Amino acid sequence: ILLISLAYGVATTLGGVDPELFQNLCYFYIGMNIVSLLLPMLRMSQLVEVLQHSVILVLDILTLALISYTCGGVNSGMAHLLIVPIATASILFGIRMSTFYAAVATIAAIYSEIYAYLTTPTNESYYVQAGLLGFTLFATSLSLQYLGQRIRQKDVINRAQAASIRSLQVINQQIIERMQTGIVVVDQEARVINFNESARKFLLHPAFANDVVPGNLVLPPVLLQEL
Repeated sequence: ILLISLAYGVATTLGGVDPELFQNLCYFYIGMNIVSLLLPMLRMSQLVEVLQHSVILVLDILTLALISYTCGGVNSGMAHLLIVPIATASILFGIRMSTFYAAVATIAAIYSEIYAYLTTPTNESYYVQAGLLGFTLFATSLSLQYLGQRIRQKDVINRAQAASIRSLQVINQQIIERMQTGIVVVDQEARVINFNESARKFLLHPAFANDVVPGNLVLPPVLLQEL
């Protein structure tokens, strides 16, 4: 959007109401998105992540509403970009929060339309279009809440399954370590993946003297003949 505005200038309606504010909002929006992409690299608690997502979504909604105002309001079509953060909120959060974001976006769109009409007397009013946009935002939120709930449930199941798999791996490793029989696990190229304490005692190969398995450790020739 910013590139189109800079390239065509007055030939486009982008930023027609307030070009300077439009460009500043676009620069702010670009910077906010860059920051939002870098934040997941930081290790934060779940509560901080939820707060972070909430702040980003609110800033996203308000910025898009202001950009829509600088382009002429709902009639410019820019306000329909509010559907994107509402859809994101419906997938990330539950029913109450996603409905809250839809309400914030609707109020922001209607308020920007009222403000544009009051500050620009020659401007036509598009309150009906703003109301229909609000209806679309709520419909998007409600329709995607079910999908978001299914995704969150699936994520909880996947986390539980991953925890169970890790627990089983620990149990299996403990069982293997306590067995009196020497066990050596190898891949298709006869490289050693793991071995237990009994195997380390039975095998006289120097590489088995340590508990850590070297990445290029291959079975001794005697065992290779038995494969």
